[in-house]
Amino acid sequence: MKSRFLFLIFFVGLNSLSAQLYSDVTEEVGLSHITYDPNQMSGGVSIIDFNNDGYEDIYLTGGRYSDHFYLNKGDGTFIDATIDTGADSMVDYYTVGVVAGDLDNDGFTDLFITTQQGQPNICLRNINGQYFKQVSSEAGFFGTKWSTSCTLGDVDLDGDLDLYVSNFVNFSGDPFFRNIISEEPNHFIENKDTWTFGTSELEFVGATDGCTLVSCFTDIDDDMDPDLYVVNDFGSIYTPNEVFLNDPSNDQMVERAEEYGMDVRMDGMGIAIGDVDGNGYFDYYLSNIGECPFFLTETGPVFNDGNLRYNVNDGLGFSWGTFFADLDNDSYLELFVAKGSISESYDPQFNKLYTYDPSIDNFRDISRRAGIDNPHKGRGAAYADLNNDGLLDLVVNNVRIKENNEGNALIYFNQGSEPGNYIKLKLEGTVSNRSGIGAQVQLFSGDRMLKREVTGGSSYLSNNSYIVHFGTGDMVIDSLVVLWPSGMHQSFNQVSSNSFYYLKETNDLQIYDYGNTTSTRPTVTSGKLFNLHVFPNPSRDQITFNINSVSLNEAFVFLYDGNGSMMVKKELKNLKPNTSQSLDITHIQPGVYYLCLNNSIRSQCEKVIVID
Repeated sequence: MKSRFLFLIFFVGLNSLSAQLYSDVTEEVGLSHITYDPNQMSGGVSIIDFNNDGYEDIYLTGGRYSDHFYLNKGDGTFIDATIDTGADSMVDYYTVGVVAGDLDNDGFTDLFITTQQGQPNICLRNINGQYFKQVSSEAGFFGTKWSTSCTLGDVDLDGDLDLYVSNFVNFSGDPFFRNIISEEPNHFIENKDTWTFGTSELEFVGATDGCTLVSCFTDIDDDMDPDLYVVNDFGSIYTPNEVFLNDPSNDQMVERAEEYGMDVRMDGMGIAIGDVDGNGYFDYYLSNIGECPFFLTETGPVFNDGNLRYNVNDGLGFSWGTFFADLDNDSYLELFVAKGSISESYDPQFNKLYTYDPSIDNFRDISRRAGIDNPHKGRGAAYADLNNDGLLDLVVNNVRIKENNEGNALIYFNQGSEPGNYIKLKLEGTVSNRSGIGAQVQLFSGDRMLKREVTGGSSYLSNNSYIVHFGTGDMVIDSLVVLWPSGMHQSFNQVSSNSFYYLKETNDLQIYDYGNTTSTRPTVTSGKLFNLHVFPNPSRDQITFNINSVSLNEAFVFLYDGNGSMMVKKELKNLKPNTSQSLDITHIQPGVYYLCLNNSIRSQCEKVIVID
């Protein structure tokens, strides 16, 4: 009897441990997409809230087959809106990758889609959340090279999104890898004005043509401007990876990969970005053939080999789309890696999911138990909370190299046994770009800081959700800090777990009522602001300001320059409504600055022009 009882305990425990964390819900939620590409490389995923209803939608590239756009109905299912939204205009294009971003700062997210050799890249403008319109020609987008990934970032910090298009190889026939003529130069495209794009005077010092599959604007040196990581395929034959640090004062991006030990020669496919060890610096995992390089930042930018520290590498097969995200809401990041061979025949390689276990201070491979280890040819991958339950779901786009191959795009819903605690934050820039790309968000609890970056495309051919997500576990939250690309800093102390917040730059933090909204614009609760008024503007020698709505016992006023450096700090006591305060700026050089008033609860910033 005792032995049977012990066996029962063992069996129940084993059954519990083997319970899947994710469920393949592709068919039941209404997704039916196939990517077909004899050249093996297509299969992008873009997460986009097309109509600003708070339910995130999915765009999938199809290679030689049609792209598809799926609109989230808000009930856990999707509708194929490809034709209704005009996305079927892509039917005649051989598409590869996709990235989303508000390119004209009108509040609606647009799409940029890369294509195969001989075809132009395509930009789909989002018209008021109603339909897409092709604007590539009139906007000035150029090039007919084989483009792969595209990354977005405000490189010149002028408040709009620029583009860096990764180009692959020039080839003379199929299969491409046996007929390569040369590597291709990448393209930086400057956003000059509303729907006017073109070449830039920005100099990429030390740039070399390479076979680039993924590039990403990310703050490598921790100075709050977008640097650029370029990851190349065929690195052992052609060009190693490149790292360009942003030098806005000289209008340059300067190549520094060798100096930082990041000039790896590899067959690079994707970039995962996250502060894995919680030291306040972003770490970088690169998907590859075989072993995947992992750069663990000690101090920015000094890097150690993360594979010597963490168990996140099986050293086998072909790795593609990848990302760090907190998938179980325990406050620690997981690592997902999409796997897939380049063989025309059945050659199973299984996706990987590594979860951090604080009890061993390392990662564990839970791919089989998680239910995400399908044997198809994985390419693009992205995460988003698709059913708004606070848990991040996964989208993986598989490719068929032959039409009779198996494999289609898959959606995995997160079935975590407990929802866990979380915070979600939707950002909307005003001085910064509307999408909030390049912003960093820090969550403080005791001696821990969790850090996220809103990145405009990094996983292979794809972009993740731009809604910032923190799993908070059992943390007691002290504060939430948002660092905007404009240089504005906003901090908030009264923040609760299991909340979805909305923050418009310079305004107060508000609850986003996404579950009940019927508007095409975000619906938020009203919040009390300082009603900060700055005058005169432009100013010289002295800035005067007052607040019109509240009294403050204690607050601070800061003046930041355009790079986010604090120029002036002043403590304020017993501040009354409609009482003017002044700030001496006789030592400040002419230029654009941001005056920010901050107390323990909220922050508000105003743009100030200083003149001679």
